[in-house]
Amino acid sequence: MAIGAQVLIALIALLHVYFVLLETVLFKTRGRRVFGLSAEKAEMMAPAMSN
Repeated sequence: MAIGAQVLIALIALLHVYFVLLETVLFKTRGRRVFGLSAEKAEMMAPAMSN
């Protein structure tokens, strides 16, 4: 049971890291595609996403 909990915690932590990267570093490339934004809208939202 403890190992299962640790695996689940690790998975959730990795998802959080991925989301942070997607919303900050990768926002103008991959994040734009994932969130379905146009280039203009992504450029407008970039400062807010990197906050």
